[in-house]
Amino acid sequence: MNNPLPPLPKNLADALKLKPFEFEKFVALLFRAQGYEIEVTPATNDGGVDIFVYKGDYKIVVECKQYSAKHLVGLAIIQRLYGVMVAKKANRACIVTTSGFTKAATGFAHEQNIMLVDKIMLSDWIRYYHELKEFNLRKNIHLKQRVL
Repeated sequence: MNNPLPPLPKNLADALKLKPFEFEKFVALLFRAQGYEIEVTPATNDGGVDIFVYKGDYKIVVECKQYSAKHLVGLAIIQRLYGVMVAKKANRACIVTTSGFTKAATGFAHEQNIMLVDKIMLSDWIRYYHELKEFNLRKNIHLKQRVL
């Protein structure tokens, strides 16, 4: 994650304005804020994985889909990610989208224990990320004041 991000999205509408690779890096930051180690793959030739997410030996492969609200993630994408999860020997797979999922995609994902993050959950993650940043900023200011 060497390339700097533009101002971080404060909501889903802002996330939709990011370039695709910036969106992937932003999703990686959201995972990091939840305590995971992350590895963002190259923008091209990523082998079907945008982000590797780790907690100890537990590995999650993540695919990001920055779609308009009406463009739902379909079954073929979920099936492809399942194949990548097996090939990469990951414990779990996750798809993060700015839209939603078709009924067939949702059914297959639940059968295979694939985590689906739709626009509602993503909005919650973005809000949590900014609340956490604000909390840490306030905590650091308070600690500095106590030291002085």
